[in-house]
Amino acid sequence: MVLLRDGRTLIGYLRSVDQFANLVLHRTIERIHVGNEFGDIQRGVFIVRGENVVLLGEIVSASTYCTRVTVSFVWHVICV
Repeated sequence: MVLLRDGRTLIGYLRSVDQFANLVLHRTIERIHVGNEFGDIQRGVFIVRGENVVLLGEIVSASTYCTRVTVSFVWHVICV
């Protein structure tokens, strides 16, 4: 899981990192939280510049505190 400076949360497989903390994530999803609900948007291969990384961590188990919603609901919330 990667938390970016603009508040986005990315979840994917870490494939590469360099001396500047630039990251390459594979099979990446962007997780959007609204209250206790969340939705995932598929992003694929994602390259993150190191200066935008706030937090990098490993996810051990799925969250039990949030409810999964559909992608159409996520787009509705983003566009409103």
